[in-house]
Amino acid sequence: MNLEVVDDDYNVDPSPARNRHISVPPLAAALAILAVGWGLHSRQLLDPAGALSYALGMIGVVLLLASHIRTLFVRADNGKTALLTRLALAGFAGAAMVAVHGNFQLGNLTSALLMGLTALITLHGMIGWCLLAGRPIGTTSPSVTLDDIQTRFQTARTDMTEAMAFSPALRSYLEQVESQEWPEHRPFFASFWRVRGIEGRQDNVRQRAMRFLRQLLESRSLDEDWTADQLQAQLIDSTRRLGNYLSALRHLAECDVKLRLLRLWRVQHGLVTVSLLCALAIHVFAVHAY
Repeated sequence: MNLEVVDDDYNVDPSPARNRHISVPPLAAALAILAVGWGLHSRQLLDPAGALSYALGMIGVVLLLASHIRTLFVRADNGKTALLTRLALAGFAGAAMVAVHGNFQLGNLTSALLMGLTALITLHGMIGWCLLAGRPIGTTSPSVTLDDIQTRFQTARTDMTEAMAFSPALRSYLEQVESQEWPEHRPFFASFWRVRGIEGRQDNVRQRAMRFLRQLLESRSLDEDWTADQLQAQLIDSTRRLGNYLSALRHLAECDVKLRLLRLWRVQHGLVTVSLLCALAIHVFAVHAY
């Protein structure tokens, strides 16, 4: 009997159309600031202590800090792509203004420290924006939240348990797989490296489980005198439930790793932001004191 293995994924709404014009003005402004600043840099016309350069520096620092502090409070499962685009471009514009204010030079020690932290927070922010803008793993819609993924996993797990009720051994095997793929207390880097190969391992689990399940159902069909259509329906239903369960488990494990990575990023980004604030205070004090 040929059986087409059914592995239905969850049907979710397609991603909404994005407003592609939202990023044009701030991006154009940032590029214009960089172009003009670089041209003036070569002519040595910009004085960091001058009114224009000073204003650019103050506005740039405010934009830079505001965008990165706001990024720290963006939830990971909201899919706020438009908001993150605005924050990223505001951060780039602020960094460009700071670079123009410094005349694209490191200057003294406090200026070099401020410029270095500006570059660091911009690069580190790019990592966070990419992580936050990405849709939850295993979905096709940015509106799907972590709670949705957990709910779907619990539903798929209940369906799997019901389908495997006649085979405690198979159900126990799948529960062992679950504890290995989604442990409660595993170091982050161990989870990160393990989740990279989860799809291949799940294919092996699926094949082994389906071979065992087919044998059990065929034996049960003989005991209960099922028809060929009844056996086929049971195989398809059990395969679908098994596929949904393994797929939901993979999505949950991948999402867990992503959220743990984001927590680590937030701690690091918070430290970089505080360092930038301290460097700014030292720089402003040094400029006005000396």
